[in-house]
Amino acid sequence: MLLLAVCSCNNQSVVAPSPAPPEPYLLKARSINIGDNVGGFYEAIPPSYAESSRKYPLLLFFHGSGALGNGKEDLSKVLKLALPKLIAENKLPLSFTSGNQNFSFVILMPQFKAWPKPNQVSQLINYAFGIQPFKPEKEPKPIDGMFEICF
Repeated sequence: MLLLAVCSCNNQSVVAPSPAPPEPYLLKARSINIGDNVGGFYEAIPPSYAESSRKYPLLLFFHGSGALGNGKEDLSKVLKLALPKLIAENKLPLSFTSGNQNFSFVILMPQFKAWPKPNQVSQLINYAFGIQPFKPEKEPKPIDGMFEICF
């Protein structure tokens, strides 16, 4: 629903300003090899991440087979669907509330060259927990979905 306020004063129309858009995640492409199956990834972090001492949960987004690529020239394929698309379009809220707790995430969206094997997923997780100044909330505890795994 769009609400538009118009006021007529001296034959001039005044339109109320739109609310400010929500602050977006900071999205950065990284062409870094992780093992032999990841040639790059996107990283999305909250804007206040660098200045904060807060710990953030890690959310890993695994794309489908249509986004396989080399992690460099092909990396933009990852942003075409689902969660990465929402982040790229600044449509993903910075925080979510559940059980009276507010959550924000560090989100990594790797591009796989081929569908990953368990040891390649482990390499990615080990890399993610080694990023500095990455501040993991706690030890990984998987919650699996169709293409997303949250730690």
